[in-house]
Amino acid sequence: AEREAATQRFIALLAASGVDPEGSWDDAMKRTVNHADYRALQTLGDRKAAFERWGRERREAAEAAARAEERRRKVDFLTLLKGRPELTSRTRYPEAEALLGKEARWLALADEPEREELYEEYALSLERKEGAERRAARQARMAALRALLEREAVSARSQWRKVHAALGEAAEMIALDKVDRLSVFEEYIGSLEEKEEQAKQAEREAARRADRKKRDAFRALLRRRYDEGLIPLAARWRDVAAELEAAEKEARTPNLTLAGKYAPREGSAFDGLAKRLSRCLFGSKNDAASAR
Repeated sequence: AEREAATQRFIALLAASGVDPEGSWDDAMKRTVNHADYRALQTLGDRKAAFERWGRERREAAEAAARAEERRRKVDFLTLLKGRPELTSRTRYPEAEALLGKEARWLALADEPEREELYEEYALSLERKEGAERRAARQARMAALRALLEREAVSARSQWRKVHAALGEAAEMIALDKVDRLSVFEEYIGSLEEKEEQAKQAEREAARRADRKKRDAFRALLRRRYDEGLIPLAARWRDVAAELEAAEKEARTPNLTLAGKYAPREGSAFDGLAKRLSRCLFGSKNDAASAR
């Protein structure tokens, strides 16, 4: 700490004595040798090292200040450009120079190639921004047309010719070109068709599950009545169906699995059970296992 304090005293002496940080050590020594703080550092080597450190720090500080000033001028230049809405991505550099060439913030960038390069970078950023804005506006117009089709209850079977004839004067239609109008319509119809197909598929799956549940319940009913001795092995389907219907009427509790009607599909289930029971009685052990 004492050594650093002594070094700072010597450096302060160099600055106060008008020593040039880029000058020679001999000149610095001549300017400071008669001052009391010259001996703040004990050796000549320490004094010379402090002089070199001071020069290095002064140079680094000057370079940092120059970079900061350069950044400030660039920021001011870009601020100038952003404040002029008449500049677009299509405005070329000579046009911008004719418009802004007398502005202090324009002239502050004295290097012409650097100024032009910075302007071209700004014009490119404008081009990207304008492109994004155009795409966003187009998507908004297309979304507005889709919302119109939804409000007008356009269905999956609607024809473009008729829809266009009915809605062609709507603002949402006029805002788009022909290609985009047709694209929105086809995409919308496609989404409706996909929803309808998904709904139909869900209905088919539900119907298959319900049918499977009914058939399983009916097989269980047949097996239970067989086990109770109510269905002889040699019984015919029409006799079994008549007996089941009579039992339902007597109990006043229709078999929900059959909806009160014994159709050929239930007959098929009965025939399957009869065949398995027959194999169980007269066939192999594997057949008997399958009847359980």
